[in-house]
Amino acid sequence: MNHTIVKMRLMWWAVVGLAAAQQPRERRVFQGKYGDTVAEHTRFGRELGAMFSEDIAITLATSKKEGTLSIIAPFVQTAAGRSNFSIMLKNHNETFPNYIAEIAGMAEGAGVNFDDLLALNLGESLSTIADPWLARETAVEHCSEYSLWPYNAHNEDGDLGDMNTSYWVDIDIDGSHFTAFVYCGQLPSGAFGWNAHSVAFTLNYLSPYAVDVHGIGRNFISRDLLRATNMADAVRRATVSHPHATGHNFQLLSFSEGLLSNVEAAPHGLFKVTNFEKGTPASFHANSYIHLTLAQYVSESSKHRLARAAALPVPSTPAEMLSVLGDQADAAQPIFHDDVSTANGDRSGMATLTTVLFDLTNRTVVEYFGNPKNLDVLQTWRL
Repeated sequence: MNHTIVKMRLMWWAVVGLAAAQQPRERRVFQGKYGDTVAEHTRFGRELGAMFSEDIAITLATSKKEGTLSIIAPFVQTAAGRSNFSIMLKNHNETFPNYIAEIAGMAEGAGVNFDDLLALNLGESLSTIADPWLARETAVEHCSEYSLWPYNAHNEDGDLGDMNTSYWVDIDIDGSHFTAFVYCGQLPSGAFGWNAHSVAFTLNYLSPYAVDVHGIGRNFISRDLLRATNMADAVRRATVSHPHATGHNFQLLSFSEGLLSNVEAAPHGLFKVTNFEKGTPASFHANSYIHLTLAQYVSESSKHRLARAAALPVPSTPAEMLSVLGDQADAAQPIFHDDVSTANGDRSGMATLTTVLFDLTNRTVVEYFGNPKNLDVLQTWRL
């Protein structure tokens, strides 16, 4: 096990974290119109890859040095690793050929290796198969969440390198439209997004001990969620449509139906759907299964964030929810990560890239700049 990777990431955070943890006021937006064929999905990927080619190349190089690809790259050079990679490629190509085409197009447009970019999009699955301990220790957890119908408040946490390389994708494709916050080199979206049917989702990293090489990776399942037409369809796509390779937490929202649900999913058909309605107690989620009972890895950051949220008054308004998401009282492992938390001794190695509030009643998505407790609105979408 390469324990030095964990130390390298923490050292890098200590050196550059103060400046890099500041959110940008503007992010790049990719826009376009595409059809529903494999060729059109390839064109979307190619044009996306070309626009962000430099950042994609840097993202892959950094991941090979100290991220998930540092675990996967040597693994796929072995017979067992290549076999696992081939199985996952075959399964994903048969299940989602359009999304494989998007990755192939992105690799072509960015001038990078397809296998590297696919491995990045299957990072949680392949790294866990390769080295479960190291995969969990080096994972950058995403994210913190408070749900209280009709609201869902979400901190999108990522690595420092994601701060200025993440972007928005706002496109027409497959006869519909979606908007998504996207990590560089990855399918839309490993973060959050919504579509023309007014169906939205946010994601929350989970780490069950189980992994299924024959299952579908998180990035592909969340990409497919952008096609959901209503809540029932979104729940189906997040649970029973395809087996999960690893596990994940989804907050699903249907603005047209006024519905909010929490889904915890895991390999081998395990999942739990928790519906929120008026009167349902507020629920805080932070990278740990809380509804589905199974063997899982829970990090120190997750434990600290859960404990801190439990110690605070349960919110009853959006402002109170955002105040919790902006909390930094636990100096070593705060809920909100920025230059202030870094200066105060934040040891998580994470940065909060942005915070969004979904409001089913007013049918809005509001993005906040900096610490959300300050209520500095950056932009608002009406669904």
